[in-house]
Amino acid sequence: GRVTSAQDLSLAFVGSGRVLEVRHKVGDRVSPGEPIVILDQSDVLAQLAQAKANAASEKARLADLTAGTRPEELAIKKTAVAQAQSDLANAYTSVAPTLEGAYIMANDSVRKQANDMFANADSASPQLTFNTSDLQAQIDTQSKRYSSGLELNSWRAELNALAGASTTNIQLEQELVASSGHLNVIHSFLSRLNDALNKANASGTGTSNFKAEITVAGTQVATAITNVNNASQAVSNKKLALQNAQDSLNLSLAGATKEAINAEQAQTDAADANVQNIQAQLNKTVLLAPIRGIVTRQDAKVGQIVSPGAALVGLISEDSYEIDVNVPEVDIGKMTVGDKVDITLDALSGETFEGKVFFIDPAETVIDGAVNYKVKIAFDKSDPRIRSGFTANLSIVTQTKENVLTLPQFAILQNDQGIFVRELSGGTTKDIPVTLGITSKDGQVEIVSGITEGQQVINVGLKTQ
Repeated sequence: GRVTSAQDLSLAFVGSGRVLEVRHKVGDRVSPGEPIVILDQSDVLAQLAQAKANAASEKARLADLTAGTRPEELAIKKTAVAQAQSDLANAYTSVAPTLEGAYIMANDSVRKQANDMFANADSASPQLTFNTSDLQAQIDTQSKRYSSGLELNSWRAELNALAGASTTNIQLEQELVASSGHLNVIHSFLSRLNDALNKANASGTGTSNFKAEITVAGTQVATAITNVNNASQAVSNKKLALQNAQDSLNLSLAGATKEAINAEQAQTDAADANVQNIQAQLNKTVLLAPIRGIVTRQDAKVGQIVSPGAALVGLISEDSYEIDVNVPEVDIGKMTVGDKVDITLDALSGETFEGKVFFIDPAETVIDGAVNYKVKIAFDKSDPRIRSGFTANLSIVTQTKENVLTLPQFAILQNDQGIFVRELSGGTTKDIPVTLGITSKDGQVEIVSGITEGQQVINVGLKTQ
């Protein structure tokens, strides 16, 4: 196989232009959203300034409309205000149940999913039940477990206080903010716990279970954060909608006609859309890094005129490598995702790395007329010495059995009647039916039944001179 970057990207501009600035060269590390190449923006900036001025002018005209108001228009505006008030009230009504659900998920994540990973979990001195090589993560995790328990207790008390009939909307909004803070503390705890678990000194069923539990806990807390944010956003949106409805009513009460308002509103929307369109064009003059990675190619030069779609920059993900290997069709049926892999690299001779199969392509790849299937291997641990392009030699363990009865393959007979071994008894031979198990890479075949240990059979396939 061959070591490849988990992400290997070629970046290009969607439009043409003259290169104004090259921020990064080959070998530089970049972060997501960081500019790599910038085109000349002077023309687009001028267009944007003009578009913003036009939008401001249209909004001023909309505000200046003071024509008389018709009764039916006022009725519509009042209905919109009433509907917006009802929507806002419903948004506030859903806050308490949302916060209660978020608390339940957060409490389950800390006190159930992560509970097996601690001794004295809810005490002032919780201790990890597994060893980790990341001592700082261990210290942080134990401290944050104690803090998370306090946060949950405080949160529970706050939610109990919300159950009163006199709870105000302001209190609900304040609790949304407070709940986000509680969840941030718990999310930080789970993140550090995951760091400690990723560097656990032992592997096996226990560690695997812990990883499964931390995954569930992380998903629950992420869901809780999303739900609380959505509830907060819903309240903000409904308040804004109510304010907009009220402003529209006030404008109508001031004398503006429905037709005049709609016409000018359309002009304002068109002006805003034009601003957004030019802003999008401005954004396209900057080539941004979509991932954290290393620049592997930089063909842009200051003053150069670039063409749309012409690849200028190459980028690979940093410290994230995998191995691509083509497996013949005769072997692919034995493999499953999760199989353990022992890896040696020609560039790092004498060392063995561990990994796992994480992807098996369902479609075939024909190489020199032979059917193969692309398989991807992930390293269990990252290593800064590993480079993209290294040649990898892989030993994929598909099944292991200990203390089994075996025979070499050339002692096995197979014909239309079944599978046999041949025994020599009293000068004559006798075929004994056998049931086979797995075959090792060195040609040993497992005998499940038919003969017993110590019984002598003929090496029927052994060549003699």
